[in-house]
Amino acid sequence: MKAFLKGKDLPRYTYKEDSAYGEEAVKRTLAHATADEAGLLLFFFSTGAREQEVQCACWPDVNFAGKSYQATEHRDLGFRPRDNDEGSVPLPDSLIDRLIARRKRWPP
Repeated sequence: MKAFLKGKDLPRYTYKEDSAYGEEAVKRTLAHATADEAGLLLFFFSTGAREQEVQCACWPDVNFAGKSYQATEHRDLGFRPRDNDEGSVPLPDSLIDRLIARRKRWPP
């Protein structure tokens, strides 16, 4: 295949280093969050899930006994995991406890 752009015509990129919140910033944020907000943040932190995966996460995706989360396809929500790759992620006990408490607060 013949390249259309060569030499100086190629786009230039500025590679920026990813920045992460420090432990203190995370602690301050969690201290000011409601129980549900803190649970949501911890779900993001613990699973590494993307925003749409978290938005479409359902109770059957959480294995409480096995302490894991699996991003699964939800056709009713119009969601398919990235690259159609369903995978399981272990969850810490602290998040499992929060999810159990949330389910008690919001049974349906």
